[in-house]
Amino acid sequence: MFAKKLKCTVLRREQVSPTVFRIFFKANRRLNFRAGQFVSVQVGKEWRCYSFANSPEDAKKNGYELCVKEVPGGKGSTYLSHLQAGDSFVARAPFGHYSYKHSDAQAVVFVATGTGIAPIRSILQSDEFKKSRPANVYVIAGYRTEDEILYRGELEALGAQVFCVLSQANRMWIGLRGRVTDVLRNLPQEAGYYGAHFYVCGAGAVVQSVSTLLMNVLRIPKQNIIAEAFSRPTRSAAQAPAADLKPIVVNG
Repeated sequence: MFAKKLKCTVLRREQVSPTVFRIFFKANRRLNFRAGQFVSVQVGKEWRCYSFANSPEDAKKNGYELCVKEVPGGKGSTYLSHLQAGDSFVARAPFGHYSYKHSDAQAVVFVATGTGIAPIRSILQSDEFKKSRPANVYVIAGYRTEDEILYRGELEALGAQVFCVLSQANRMWIGLRGRVTDVLRNLPQEAGYYGAHFYVCGAGAVVQSVSTLLMNVLRIPKQNIIAEAFSRPTRSAAQAPAADLKPIVVNG
């Protein structure tokens, strides 16, 4: 599929957490994409990239969906946050290779932080995934606080066993605390590390640390790790002996 230049019209915008909103839009041309891919939005003379948050099938019915974190001073998120129903913007799509790869693995483990859950939701919703889903599907989603949890209940309804872990949980939180790497170290044995495929998406440093853990500690073969980063890792993280990541830079 080749990327097309599109004129997009906003259908609606919904605030879903203190720092994240969903924006739905339609395009003036037919847009085919694979679940997990992303769109590049024109912001002035620059472009900002955001993953599709719903499946191709859902997009045809309800419009294309983006899940955007509001970054203070971020050009892209500030621009999109001010759009209202009926407003238009220019984009190019589809891009990216972060998509489900059918295999004989008995388990697939999705790992995300923040809005990195968006392409994972797209994959779980898609007919492509449903037709060849493995026996065990796990989602490990990391957030800072409980009010930042996205798509609560939806992923479970799609048949995934979901582990939400909070790094800054308050005293009322009865779930998991810490980071996604802490949960990975303690996944149930039925997750089937050997032969399982891992899909990792989120901030660059997190993706790097998760990939390092998977390969160097859990001994997951490199070819079983599919990763996409929303920013480049720091110099120290980039020097870690992890996967040869080529991150997609998704700016605020």
